[in-house]
Amino acid sequence: MTKMRSQRSLGETTKGKPVTRASNVPGSDVGKKRYDLYSNAYRKIAESKATAFYIECVAILESIIADRLESRRACLHPTVPDKHRFETLRTASRLICEETSTDQEIKRIYHDITDWKTERNEAVHQIVKLGDEHSTTSWNGRYAELRETVDRGEKLARAISRKVKALNKRDYANIGTKTDRHGDPRTSNRGN
Repeated sequence: MTKMRSQRSLGETTKGKPVTRASNVPGSDVGKKRYDLYSNAYRKIAESKATAFYIECVAILESIIADRLESRRACLHPTVPDKHRFETLRTASRLICEETSTDQEIKRIYHDITDWKTERNEAVHQIVKLGDEHSTTSWNGRYAELRETVDRGEKLARAISRKVKALNKRDYANIGTKTDRHGDPRTSNRGN
């Protein structure tokens, strides 16, 4: 019997197999498709910010940040297929434990993402919950705080994108491969 969508874990297809990142190998159009997705995502973020649809922005930013973390994880473990799966932001943000780079900026960005993840959780899961510490915060006050979460998330998405692109480019070059503009491998000898 096929599992219902709500019963599947993130990244699991209806056949129970995990979803893995698409590899941008020569001759594929993965890079073009990924570029199109990112272009549309940032366009939608701008539109949503302009109309104060901040929760939509947060959801899209989470996807971008998780994708960049997944890209870095795949680069760190090119021959381990399980490290190429789609993950939740919570799981992907644990990447700091796997990072081999001594680059302090990437470690700071990982830390900032962990902090932002808490803001994201409050924005998405607690917007209408009333705890003791929030008992005087109105809807308007809570919603206004979402704009700050979006602004921080957008800065983090751009920072992690830049840093992952640079680190992946360097690391894939060290193993004789090239990377595209998003830091994804252009080699067919990856482990997935």
